[in-house]
Order: sequence, then C-alpha cells, then structure tokens
Amino acid sequence: MRNKNTLFYRGRKSVELNFSSSEISSDGSLIMLEKLERDHRLIHYYSKLLPDTRDSRFIIYTREHQLKQRVYMIMLGYEDANDVNHLQNDPLFKDVLQGDLASQPTISRFENSFDKQAVFKFCYAWLYKYVSSLSDRKKIVIDVDSTDDPTHGSQQLSMFNGYYGQFMYNELFFS
Repeated sequence: MRNKNTLFYRGRKSVELNFSSSEISSDGSLIMLEKLERDHRLIHYYSKLLPDTRDSRFIIYTREHQLKQRVYMIMLGYEDANDVNHLQNDPLFKDVLQGDLASQPTISRFENSFDKQAVFKFCYAWLYKYVSSLSDRKKIVIDVDSTDDPTHGSQQLSMFNGYYGQFMYNELFFS
C-alpha cells in the first residue's frame, strides 16, 4: 500500500518524505536525479566506458558509483571535489548512493584518471547516444560556437589564443 509520503519504490523498499525527522538534507532534488538515472540509466551506460586500471584488491567504489557521485554533486552545485567533506554525512546522498560517499582524494583521483583516449571515447558515446535519440528527424542542424574563458597563472590545460591575445580555455558549445 502506498503511503501519502512515498515518492517511489526502490525494489520493495519505499522512498518516503518525512518532515519531522532529525536527519535532514538540503538537496531534495537529488531524489529526482536518482529517478532520472533509474529511468534512463545514462550514468550506468557511460560508466562502462571509463578506464579502470586500479588493483581490484583495493577497490571500494566502482567507477559507476564514483561517476554517479560526481555527476550528482555537479548537478546540485557542488563543483569542487573537496565539497565531499561537507556531504559525507548527508543522509540523502548516502541513501541515493546506497552507502558512504567516496572521499575527496578518491574523487580527485577519479577525475584525473582520464587520458585523452578516454575523453574522446566518452564524447563519441555521448554524441552517438544523442544522435540516436533523433532518429525520427529528417534534418539535424548542429550549431558550433566557442567562447573565451581567460585564465590566470599556470592553470592546467590553458593555452594561448592569438586571436584573443590571452591565455585561456576555448570551450566549444554544440546546440
């Protein structure tokens, strides 16, 4: 039987809202992100593409767990890996990830584990997934734009752009 505070079921376990509990989270939209992932399984799909050269004897968090944690953090506005330190005891994050969160050093190692080949593999898969979703269209127009994002100091992957006359990131946007 469905309780009026039940949002959905995770297997036989109900996920419910309780407004009188001592355990609170300020990230309620995380529930919707979990639901989107359960319906579309995009994070699961992309996690299979990620390289994993770690020694299996010492693995605590799967690549899927790490990617899911990082994606959820970014989507909720926690852009830095060190934000994990503030989220370690968040009951909603722990519930959605079904266990403890990976630590800041683990997430930082995860982010820095991608080589150029892995990034391109990920991009091709993303593009393939997107174009496949448009199969019923007769014509597709992809608009490519770039923008300048000035950098200061010796930021990683910053390059000099002669047109703009500055060191910068030159991001591409596809729409």
